[in-house]
Amino acid sequence: MSNDEICAAIENGFEETRNLLEPAGALALAGMKKYIAEHNISGSSFVAVTSGANMKFDRLRFVAER
Repeated sequence: MSNDEICAAIENGFEETRNLLEPAGALALAGMKKYIAEHNISGSSFVAVTSGANMKFDRLRFVAER
């Protein structure tokens, strides 16, 4: 999983739910999105367990720049 994929998952999680995911928590969402894309899955429901308590503003700047 690349930093860009994890950063995209953090952004996606915020845009969809207005929750700020930490990088480790966003890993589940990024992995799920990658799996769905690689296997051309559509019309199914998926769930990713995420977390968000460990996000600092200096990391948020890094995420925003990606």
